[in-house]
Amino acid sequence: MIQTITTYSLKIGLLILVINGSVSCAHKDLDFGGSDGTAQIRFDWSDVANAQPNGMLLIVFKGSSQPVNLPFVESWGGSVRLPAGNYQMIAHNDNLSNVIAWGDSWQEYRLYAQSTEINSFSRMFAGTRVVPRSAGTEEQSVIFEPDLIWTAAVPEAIIDKRSSITMLMKEVTEEYVFTISETKNLENVVEIVGTLSGMAESYLPVLQKSENYSCIIPFNLASDGQSIRGRVRTFGNRCSEYYLEHGDVEHKLTIYILLKDNSKYFATFDVTDAINEAQQEAYVSGIDSEIPLSIVIDEFVIPEPMLDDSGLNASVDEWKEVNINISM
Repeated sequence: MIQTITTYSLKIGLLILVINGSVSCAHKDLDFGGSDGTAQIRFDWSDVANAQPNGMLLIVFKGSSQPVNLPFVESWGGSVRLPAGNYQMIAHNDNLSNVIAWGDSWQEYRLYAQSTEINSFSRMFAGTRVVPRSAGTEEQSVIFEPDLIWTAAVPEAIIDKRSSITMLMKEVTEEYVFTISETKNLENVVEIVGTLSGMAESYLPVLQKSENYSCIIPFNLASDGQSIRGRVRTFGNRCSEYYLEHGDVEHKLTIYILLKDNSKYFATFDVTDAINEAQQEAYVSGIDSEIPLSIVIDEFVIPEPMLDDSGLNASVDEWKEVNINISM
C-alpha cells in the first residue's frame, strides 16, 4: 500500500524469587521454592509468524504488590511455579536496546523509548550548537527509534496445581518507509539523515495504545543515485482516543544533507495526511502490522554547492533551508 505526495518484586508472603541460568542455552523452569501452583506459559505467535524474539519477559502482578519479572530463554514459553491464586500478566520480548519498561501496576505498565539528542545522531551535526528544526517541533523531545516489540496481556491468570496460560503476541511497533523519488544532484551528497516528528514516546500493553505524541525520531536515509530512501520504526502516531480529545497531530519529515564541500542543508515535508491515509487504508484493508507503511514523495532538488572565487564554500558552518514548493 503506497500513499503518494505529489511535487509509529511480586511480594507473595515471604517468598524470594531466585532465577539461575537465565542466559543458558537450555530453558530452565522458573521456580518459586515451596509454591503449590504450576503454570505452563505458552507464547502464541500465530499472528506474527515471522517474529524472532531474543528472549522473552513475563511480568506477574498481584494486587498492590510489586511485580516480578520472569525471563524466558525460549520464545515458546515454559513452566513457572507460583502460589495458587489469581494473577495478572504481561509479556513482551526481552533484551531491548532502545526501550525501557516500567510500571508498578498491570494497567499502568509502559514501554518507553529512551531519549537522545539529534546532535549525537550523525557526524554532520558536529560543531552545531542547535540543530535546525521544522516550525512547530522546536519543543518536541527526541527519542531513539524503539526496538521491534511484541506484547500480550492477560487480565486474569488462575494458577492451581496444573494450569496452562496462553498469551497471544501482537506486534505493537509500526514501521514507515519513506521514498523521495527523482531526487536531483545526489552526486554531491556525502550523508543524509532524517527525523520524523509527532511520534509516540511509549506504549501501554494492557490498553493497547501509544501515548505522548510530541516526540521526534532521528533515522538514517540512503541514496541509490536517483532517490532517497529510509525506514523508521515507531510506537505509532496517535490513537483514536487522543484524536478525539486533542485533534490531529502534525508529522514533519525533515531531512538533513551534507554535501561534498561540507555545506549543510535541511528540508521539511509535511507528511501528516500521507501517514494518516496510509494507516486508515491499512486498517480498512486488514493489512498485517508486520508490513511497513510506504510514503512516497515525488521529486526533490538538492542545491548545488555554492562556491566563491577560490573554489571554497564561504559558509560551510551554516545550515541553509531548502524551500519545498510542492503540493502535499
